[in-house]
Amino acid sequence: MTEEKKENGTWWFTFNKLSGAYIQALFIPEELGDAALSEEYFDYLKAPDDFDPEIYTWSGDQKNGKPVLIETMPQVVTETELNMRAQSKIRTKYDYYRQLNLVFDLLREMIVRHNQLVRVLATENQTNEMVSEALLSESTYKDADEAYQYIAKIRANNSRYKEAYADNQAFIYLDQKGEEERLMNLLEGGLDELFPNPTLPHGRTLEVTSRE
Repeated sequence: MTEEKKENGTWWFTFNKLSGAYIQALFIPEELGDAALSEEYFDYLKAPDDFDPEIYTWSGDQKNGKPVLIETMPQVVTETELNMRAQSKIRTKYDYYRQLNLVFDLLREMIVRHNQLVRVLATENQTNEMVSEALLSESTYKDADEAYQYIAKIRANNSRYKEAYADNQAFIYLDQKGEEERLMNLLEGGLDELFPNPTLPHGRTLEVTSRE
């Protein structure tokens, strides 16, 4: 049980005043009273007397939602989270400087070999051996191709993860458009002025900052 639960006070479910989107459970100590509730941006519903934020949460919006057990809530998975996980895997094997080095090495040799090939083909006495020497070296191409194939594999797997989460009823999958809509609903009505970094992962408590 949380420390707040041991104090005298009231838990309130907090919603965006305009959109009705659920934001968080807010505890108001008895000595502050209901006057501590700001009604400029928020609406509130009083939580049950036995409410414990470690056990219960709110599911849905203000109009159609209800308190539920946290353990029964589908886990939210976002496209951004999956993309970041894929990027992390790629960077572990091919960090940005490594990717750029491979590209630069490949481009440099392509330019050199291309110029050689052009000069060879411009002569009248060209031979297969001369043309062969103007082709890309196998080692340079191999390194770049290995990086390309690895990155392509991670991206393909990431696409499959997105499809699997979207089709699995045990999860709530939000693509980038869904993430944006969720954020806009939470911050509608000027809340973005209160939250300078409006990144709202599932279950993370928002902290109201001063507008001064």
